This record gives sequence, C-alpha cells and structure tokens, in this order.
Amino acid sequence: KEKYICIKSGICKENEKVYLEIKDNGVGVEKQDIPFIFDKGFTGNYNNVKKSTGIGLYLVKKYCDLMKIGIEIDSVINEGFSIKFIFPHIK
Repeated sequence: KEKYICIKSGICKENEKVYLEIKDNGVGVEKQDIPFIFDKGFTGNYNNVKKSTGIGLYLVKKYCDLMKIGIEIDSVINEGFSIKFIFPHIK
C-alpha cells in the first residue's frame, strides 16, 4: 500500500484549544504498548521493521510536558498511528 503522513491543525470543539495532529498509515502500535511508548528506550515489537532507538517519543513527551502541551494517541495495528498535540490557552 502507498504510505502517507497527514498533518492537520484545528480547534477542539470541546475546549476551544488549538491542536496539531500527525497521522500515518504505517504498522501502528499495539494497544498494550501505548502506555509505554514515551518510556526512554521503548521500541515495542516493531524494531525489526525499521531500526529504532526508543528516544524520539521520549523526547517529544519530555518537551511537551515542559510546555504544558497535551498529547493524545490513537493507533490501529496495520492501519496507522496518530498523535495529537493539544496546546494550552495563552492569556
């Protein structure tokens, strides 16, 4: 299948916060692995698909926490992965 990455931004209807969503149609992440994807060194069972270090999402989470940016994850195996960044209101 043809691979894609989709980047979308908008405003959440529920809380009127700005979001940025990045979505792909790759292998996805197993539901039981999602709580661990931000752990330093975690690569899941898909490190044989492509070489990985487990540092990328760890750093993303670390910097999002510092800037008070929320993160939502959605994933379906063999359909894709989605990460949504929800930005705080700036007064």
